[in-house]
Amino acid sequence: MRRRAFLRAGCGGAVVTLLGACGFRPVYMRTESGHYGTAQRELQAINVEVIADRPGQLLRQALQQRFDGSESGLQRRYDLSVDYQVPGMGIAVRQDNSVTRIRLVGLANYTLRGEDPNRTVITKGNARVMDDYNIIDQQFFAADLENEAAQRRVAEATADQITLQLAAFFKQRALAAE
Repeated sequence: MRRRAFLRAGCGGAVVTLLGACGFRPVYMRTESGHYGTAQRELQAINVEVIADRPGQLLRQALQQRFDGSESGLQRRYDLSVDYQVPGMGIAVRQDNSVTRIRLVGLANYTLRGEDPNRTVITKGNARVMDDYNIIDQQFFAADLENEAAQRRVAEATADQITLQLAAFFKQRALAAE
């Protein structure tokens, strides 16, 4: 009972205060002036290069949505190139060798380069995401829709991983410069 009373009395504020005391700073937190923080401003300065095939288009769209902010007029200073593949494999195979479930594995290797004449490599990384979907007998249109939805989910999750990795990199780099 005491714990509930403590939580109602403002434990949330105490936790935030304690985290701030140990040096915790949210990556996406706005500055005191209301503008985006260092990591978000750096993410907005990234140009995502074209990624081949339909899964690549989905990933590029997801990355652009995460990087683009509401502050206009920001100059692009970085180019992000991504090598992206989404192989599929049957994971539920019947005795007649027909597959009833497909696993998609999104594999992304990315390189962030400066837009300087030397195209300096700033950082590299990778992301790996898995998702599955069912294949329903005699429902080919439904299977195509499931495949498209699963590929979209894989692209969204891959974009989340890349965005978090880049935001953490920019935040760390800003802290090291202080």
